[in-house]
This record gives sequence, C-alpha cells and structure tokens, in this order.
Amino acid sequence: MDKQKKKIRWRNSIQTKQIIGFTAIIVIITIISYVLQMNSMNVAIQATYDKMNANTHYFLNSFENNLGHVRQLQIEFFSDRKLTFLVSDEIQLTEYERREAMLSVREKLQGITGINGMIEEIVLYLSRSGYRITQS
Repeated sequence: MDKQKKKIRWRNSIQTKQIIGFTAIIVIITIISYVLQMNSMNVAIQATYDKMNANTHYFLNSFENNLGHVRQLQIEFFSDRKLTFLVSDEIQLTEYERREAMLSVREKLQGITGINGMIEEIVLYLSRSGYRITQS
C-alpha cells in the first residue's frame, strides 16, 4: 500500500504538474516556431521567385527592344544608295567611286557596331562583286 500511496502522491505533486505544464508549453512553442519558420521560408522563396520573374521580364523586354533596333538598323543599312552602287552590275563605277562607296559602307558598319552592344562584328559579303567588307 505504501507503493500505491507514493504513486498517488507523485501524480498529485506540484513538481509533476510543473513538469507536465512546462513540457506542454515547450511543445506548443516549438510547434508555433516551426509554423512561423515554414511561413517565413515560403514568403522568402516566393519573394525570390517574384524577383527572378521580374528580372526575366526586364531582360527579355530589353533583348526584344535591342533586337527591334537591330532590325531597324538593318533596314536602314540595306537602303543605302552607295551599297546599291556596289551591288548593281548595271552601274559602272570608277575606282575612286567604288573605293568611296566601300569606305562609306565600312563607316556605316562601324557605326552600327558602336550603336548596339549586342553586335560584336559585322561582315558584309557582296556575292556578285566578290567583295567582303568588315567594320575594321
């Protein structure tokens, strides 16, 4: 019977109630901390994805704008009169006029590479005349 009284006393003791109370509080705090950590981690991940998405849209728009600008430069370049003189077989040019037209085309090529950072090098092949013009 002594053993049974000790068990009952231990169950009803203040220390037992304190241990159970502290354990419950620690478990509750741990669960709340875990939930808060998971939520903050999800928020950080979502913010990172949003920033990456915004950067992707910015660079894609920038690339599309540069590409459109390159297309416009291409249209302007191929409508140059001096380039037409070099390509056409019907127009007879003197050596001076041919040289002047080639230098003019080369200057335009240099201007195009200087304007747009996406263009590193331009080589223009004129198949009928056999000319190869570079910007340098």
